[in-house]
Amino acid sequence: MLLISDLRKLMIKHRIPPSLLRKDVLVDTEFLEEFAEFGDVVFPHAFPGFIFRYVRGVALDEEPMRSALRAEYPEIEVLDTPPDDFPPGKNLFVETPPERTKDVLVRAVLLGYDRIYGVARESVVLSLTAEPGWKEYSAAAALLQTFYEIDDAYRLPADAFYPHPRGSVAGFVFSKSRDYDDVSGYYGFLRRIFSSKRKKLSNLGYDNDRRPFEIPPEDLLELYETTAR
Repeated sequence: MLLISDLRKLMIKHRIPPSLLRKDVLVDTEFLEEFAEFGDVVFPHAFPGFIFRYVRGVALDEEPMRSALRAEYPEIEVLDTPPDDFPPGKNLFVETPPERTKDVLVRAVLLGYDRIYGVARESVVLSLTAEPGWKEYSAAAALLQTFYEIDDAYRLPADAFYPHPRGSVAGFVFSKSRDYDDVSGYYGFLRRIFSSKRKKLSNLGYDNDRRPFEIPPEDLLELYETTAR
């Protein structure tokens, strides 16, 4: 069952400008309920589709949508969260414009959410789950895979969204696999070495002849602890 008609009614009723519908919104109830099973959910930088029907808290940076949600669903806590802040919670649902997804996920890792899940363009999900040696393997991918298990990543059908996306969209579930006391420092190290990821580390001042894009996440963490921390 799709909720496109409900979405249109909500926007008309509360005079939400069409410009806020700037990306593909997940409207399929089957997928929404599946995602919502994970528990408490928060939303940074997101137009949240209709998953808010199944959760306790919502954070949005679009005021018209916040007002509409408060009016329609008074039992839900609608947080006044600044665009650059993240509300507290254990599980983070991410539904953002493609150009912001990677930055939001990195921020979520730095803040230590237990589970990060949501929907994104398939190309973004592939880049974050890329293995060492792939051209897509990056500092963000290494960071995520160092501290999180990739529980699931799968393609979602186009008709689960409104409007229908131009490209493929994927769902993902990442669960934290370890705690660490210096995630921020480690990410800074990853960004430095991946800025020249095809150069040997020996050319970057490290006693190692491997190239950053070839090194598994666990070895990168060991390298940071033994040489850079």
